[in-house]
Amino acid sequence: RAVRFIEVPQIHIRDWCVKLINLARRDVQIDVVLAGAGAGIGVRVTLGKNGQTISGQTDETGTARLTLRTRLGLWSPDNPELHEIVIEAGNDTISDRIGLRTVTVSDAQVLLNGRRIFLKGVSAHEESLARGGRSFGPDDARQTLALVKALNGNFIRLAHYPHDEATTRLADELGIMVWAELPVYWGIAWGNPGTLESAKAQAKEMVERDRNRASVVLWSISNE
Repeated sequence: RAVRFIEVPQIHIRDWCVKLINLARRDVQIDVVLAGAGAGIGVRVTLGKNGQTISGQTDETGTARLTLRTRLGLWSPDNPELHEIVIEAGNDTISDRIGLRTVTVSDAQVLLNGRRIFLKGVSAHEESLARGGRSFGPDDARQTLALVKALNGNFIRLAHYPHDEATTRLADELGIMVWAELPVYWGIAWGNPGTLESAKAQAKEMVERDRNRASVVLWSISNE
């Protein structure tokens, strides 16, 4: 996979997370974690094409929690609406595109934005349809996801390991819901004390990487 070197200032944005915490009011909670910072560092977030802005300061852990009431549209397979977000703290700036949605379960039914949705899709390994072998980058991911759309699907299971980040980002754009999975499969050495710790670490990294992807609706901790 691709390798990137990223130069950051001493105080920089280490992590951030956006949650739609109230569907009816469209309240959005934004957590921003700074590295190299303590209390009192200013954080500014701009969300949506109309530039709704909210500002706050970090606490002693370098974390700022901001809440913003929006009028932004929701993300769904029928309308995968994405919104620009810009996070600024000191000399560091991060920009991305995110969707807003809720996923809940009620009486064995999956609800997306409070409405029942039926998952129609496939399970796919990270393989290139064009040339065979391992998939690499956005072009390969787009071919796989295009087949899901061609089958009138709205869902894909990414087996049996976290796929390239390009896949979940493209799923956001195309309106395809994602089952994200860990490489906990047959033949795991359960008698090894480090096995569980390794699985926990991989789960944490998977969630931290993709928790701002609206397309990810299910975290799987093992095969099937």
